[in-house]
Amino acid sequence: DLVGSTTLGQHLDPEAIAHAQARYNGPVFSVQDVTEPLPSAEVATCFEVLEHVHDPDALCSQLLASAPELLISYPNPLAAGPHLNPHHVVDWPLRTLRKALRSAGALDIRG
Repeated sequence: DLVGSTTLGQHLDPEAIAHAQARYNGPVFSVQDVTEPLPSAEVATCFEVLEHVHDPDALCSQLLASAPELLISYPNPLAAGPHLNPHHVVDWPLRTLRKALRSAGALDIRG
């Protein structure tokens, strides 16, 4: 049941937030650095972010501290090649991502 739920979208780029606000009704969007403390939530999503931050281990910990459920989308550098995106700070294989999530306290890792 989603009654009373709120969706919060955060991004570091004000232009990305302005685009999202103009396009999507309902979610609350804000400019925020994801390395700062995150609000509490029932579910946290992190789509195509970990590879862009300098301390993805810390972000994994923050995400799991903010919500008991976490959905992550992360590119597979073994399939696509890390050379394809020069903006990636890290390009972990899946086993490294799983290890980071376990170290951050994840109990059930699927995918």
